[in-house]
Amino acid sequence: MKPPDKEIKTAKRKTIHPSDQKNMLQEIDTNQRKRSINKWRLSLQKNAGNSEFRNTLDLRIGKSVSSNN
Repeated sequence: MKPPDKEIKTAKRKTIHPSDQKNMLQEIDTNQRKRSINKWRLSLQKNAGNSEFRNTLDLRIGKSVSSNN
């Protein structure tokens, strides 16, 4: 009797069509982007009370701090 994990190892690999692969990669990319945007939003919420952080953020976005007041 052979061990069950041997069946998994010898299982045939499903060949992925290039266009399917491209779509899968794009999907992964968009998921990573969404995740990083969510992390950024969380950090904004955490640092919302920190005025120094807010000022640097405004500068990074391109707004001047004086016109924001």
